[in-house]
Amino acid sequence: MDEERSREVGPQPLDISERVRATLYGDSTRKAIDLMRLMRSEDILQAPALTLTLDYTNLNHAKWVKSFVSSGPPEQKRTASIRATESQAKEAANIFASGVEWVKI
Repeated sequence: MDEERSREVGPQPLDISERVRATLYGDSTRKAIDLMRLMRSEDILQAPALTLTLDYTNLNHAKWVKSFVSSGPPEQKRTASIRATESQAKEAANIFASGVEWVKI
C-alpha cells in the first residue's frame, strides 16, 4: 500500500537546504564555485526531485534560489522556499512571483 501511494505522489524530493546553507553562509571566499560544485554532485544530479528552504539574507541569494528552480534538468522537479519578512518579500517581489514560495516570518 505504501509503495502504491509513493508511486501516486512521486518520489520524495532530496532536501539540499543544509548543504546549500553551509556553502552560502560558510567561510569560503569562492562561494560561486562551491555552489556550482555542489549542484554538480552525483546525488543531486541523479535525484528526481530537489527541495530547498532558506532564510532571506540578501537579494543576490534570492536570485540564486530563483535560478536554482528554473535551471534544473527537464526531468528533475525543483521547488524552493524563502523565509522572509514582508519588507524583504517586497524587495524580492519578482523572485516570489516566479515560482519561489514565500514563507512569511
